[in-house]
Amino acid sequence: MNDNNLAEFILARAVESYKNGDMDTAQAQFLNLLNFDPKNPDALYFMSMIDHRFGRSEVAEHRANDLLLQKPTDGKALNLLGTILMSQGKTDEALPHFEKGIKYNEKDPVLRVNAAICNIGLGNPEASIESCRVAIDLSPDYANAYNILGNAYMGKSDMENAAVSFKQALEKNPDFHDARFNLGIALLSSDKVDEALTCFDAVLAHAPENINALTRKADIYTIQNKFEEAGTLYQQVITANNNFTPAHLGMGKLFEKLKKYDESLKHFRRTIELAPDNIEALTHTGVIFQKIGHLDAAAAAFNDVLSIDPDNAQAKFLLATVQDAPPPAKPDGDYVKRLFDEFANTFDSNLKKIEYDVPEKLAALAKQLIPGHDTLALDILDLGCGTGLSGMQFKSMSNTLKGVDLSPRMIDLARERNIYDELEVNDILNTLVRHQNDTDIVISADTFPYLGDLESVFLAVASALKDQGLFLFSVETHDSDNNENFILGQTARYSHSRQYIEDLAKRRGLDVLACDDTVIRKQGGADVNGLIVALRK
Repeated sequence: MNDNNLAEFILARAVESYKNGDMDTAQAQFLNLLNFDPKNPDALYFMSMIDHRFGRSEVAEHRANDLLLQKPTDGKALNLLGTILMSQGKTDEALPHFEKGIKYNEKDPVLRVNAAICNIGLGNPEASIESCRVAIDLSPDYANAYNILGNAYMGKSDMENAAVSFKQALEKNPDFHDARFNLGIALLSSDKVDEALTCFDAVLAHAPENINALTRKADIYTIQNKFEEAGTLYQQVITANNNFTPAHLGMGKLFEKLKKYDESLKHFRRTIELAPDNIEALTHTGVIFQKIGHLDAAAAAFNDVLSIDPDNAQAKFLLATVQDAPPPAKPDGDYVKRLFDEFANTFDSNLKKIEYDVPEKLAALAKQLIPGHDTLALDILDLGCGTGLSGMQFKSMSNTLKGVDLSPRMIDLARERNIYDELEVNDILNTLVRHQNDTDIVISADTFPYLGDLESVFLAVASALKDQGLFLFSVETHDSDNNENFILGQTARYSHSRQYIEDLAKRRGLDVLACDDTVIRKQGGADVNGLIVALRK
């Protein structure tokens, strides 16, 4: 047997062992071949894959580079090196190899999908979407192309198209559990909690110890206030892998909801140890320190967020609540959305505990000001409608009752009351500007504590109201010796001065019919003072 025949014989035996999953024998045979023929391209290729599989990344990278010296335009070799680099977190180095592979192997869908994965990691989801679309055109049944396309859409926060893509991946391969998990993430991000839970349960039916699915299921239990079940799942994951950041983050948020702040801080600290740039853990840490009165520590946490993300609007807002600094005009919309999404399930019961009755007070004032209110049919717009507490009070006098809120979960609960003709998840200004002289009453109960500067709101309300239309709302007030139009308190809520409200009304041509002192709610057992206001256009 000559040398070439011997090399072919060893290679054939090694490839057979590799295909049969006998990695130890395959490795020995490929190494034997490389001792005999150090530049054998097939042996370099397979040994590089074996090295990569067993975590010998540097050796795998070296062999792949040796292979490319012989076959610089080979698509499989370029894909292999790119994959090895990507697994080491060297996404920026991996992408050029995939792109070169595409240049010389235009019809290879795998190269395009791997390039798409790199572009997601590099923050370029549009390029990723384009790559996946071409891969799908080349190979319409390539399930992972749809899966990565879904990830690219999630990178754009387009959860609707992401879910569609993951479902297409599952149509191509019903046993594609990564795609099913990703579908659960997209659904959860769209507040489709029950559908998301079904996805995670399906993943766990296949792999009961899957820590990603267990953690996400625990996240859902926390949302549903199933605290004991959530804690059990988080602890199961942490016991299995104490370095799994999402489980510590989830456990921290769970204990925060339970007001067990020492336990919560312990898990947030562990999260930050594992991922020092975890903005969510840093923010929650600051919020807890704020709640327990450690304002310097809270400020330090919020400043840590800003050192990572200098434009973080939520951190800037929260920092202003613990430092003597001019407050922003309003908080970040995402902050308000997350806040009320988290509180939605317990919102009504918590309001009863703090003796909140603003909707009833606004409705009583409306009945005083509107003769024959019980026989009228009025077009009413509820700003920051929440779960619909104000809507319940005003339904009887409405022709149309519309509600808007930033929180999807609040809107879901309001919809269950079946009292609104229209409900919308939106910023109140975005909704107001679509209304011109078509609304009889605009109501806003306990919304303005989450807005500082009300100038734009008053302008938009004045435009939305019909002649003689009413604007009924509540504000919290601050001490009369403070001349500021509005201030931001340590509770992260704004309070406004009576003079500011009256001045705004005058500038917008609204007559003040009532601006009455009242107790808005309780805070720590003490009265929170405010105003119940009625303005007429």
